[in-house]
Amino acid sequence: MEVAAQQVENGAKIIDVNTDEAFGFQRSHAQNFHLMPSEPDIAQVPATIDSSKFDVIEAGLNVFRESV
Repeated sequence: MEVAAQQVENGAKIIDVNTDEAFGFQRSHAQNFHLMPSEPDIAQVPATIDSSKFDVIEAGLNVFRESV
């Protein structure tokens, strides 16, 4: 959530949710996805699930879908 807020504050047109473990993403972070629509500034910006591996993108999308 904090990273998404920072991205929006810095003028991001798309929130980049990086789901690679190398970038510090942990599945437990996904519990915050459901908060994104409840934050007015964040809810107005589309999000993208980012990874270097397709299976990780797919897993990230599934977690995101389940959380929002």
